[in-house]
Amino acid sequence: MKEGLEYKETKVSKVIEFLIFISVFISSYTFFKQPFEGYLHYLVFILLIPFFALKYGYPKYIAQILIGFALVGLSNVFLDIYPPFDFIKIWGGLLLSLTFYYYVLCYYKFNLQQIFKVYLTWTYYICLIGYVQLASYIVGFGFGYNYGWLFNKWGFVEGGLMGLRVNSVFSEPATLGTTLAPAAYIALYNLLHKKNFLISKFQSLVIISIFILASSSTAYIGLLIILFLVTDSLKVRYFFVGAVGIVLLVSTLYSYSDDFKYRIDSSRALWIDQDYSIENTNSSSFVL
Repeated sequence: MKEGLEYKETKVSKVIEFLIFISVFISSYTFFKQPFEGYLHYLVFILLIPFFALKYGYPKYIAQILIGFALVGLSNVFLDIYPPFDFIKIWGGLLLSLTFYYYVLCYYKFNLQQIFKVYLTWTYYICLIGYVQLASYIVGFGFGYNYGWLFNKWGFVEGGLMGLRVNSVFSEPATLGTTLAPAAYIALYNLLHKKNFLISKFQSLVIISIFILASSSTAYIGLLIILFLVTDSLKVRYFFVGAVGIVLLVSTLYSYSDDFKYRIDSSRALWIDQDYSIENTNSSSFVL
């Protein structure tokens, strides 16, 4: 990874940039729940896709991808495997998401480093909110750690390493884990290799610590993969270092995180022991 790579910044509207990235990070608010959940990002899609379409036309690559999914979905509708509206809801969401984020690449003229740098900036400040959440929980300030008063699809989850599972502005810790995983890769890379690639070491520490404090099995699995990659474990001479690090991390999480231990135990019971009791059949088990 090259540190300090020079690039020519693409000029973009700050308003459009804000709308683009709020669609990535805010999924904890819905305008309505029936007949489908109307998230904030759908409003952003509706506002910006017509503008982008007039400027860039419709991308044929996206159409080619969607045709395959449409054929599979319509076949299942025809065979009465699931209702037509389920197909419309899922395929329509895929249509909007793929189209919108392809247009985002076009808008930034495929300047991926600029996009990623903005993403990392948002991630850093959202992790700072995570620290506000944690500090508020420690001192017992309810409005500071339970954001149900601000977001109507936001859940407070007790447990984890510090008494609560940090989720910042995200609806749940698992969503934080999936959204922040790319930032966690950069953060861990910087800390292990003593670099300041795109963000500082301090910012890297803030991001990786909140990623861990989410106490999400999804985040932890992502962290194991990240650790394997950033230690160059794919090279034979570093494989032992990466393997030992992963074993130590898994052992620590299993010993000190009740949530992680529960997810591992339920997954093992489900997939190895074939115990299909209700406590084992949860979405986290399928993620693991």
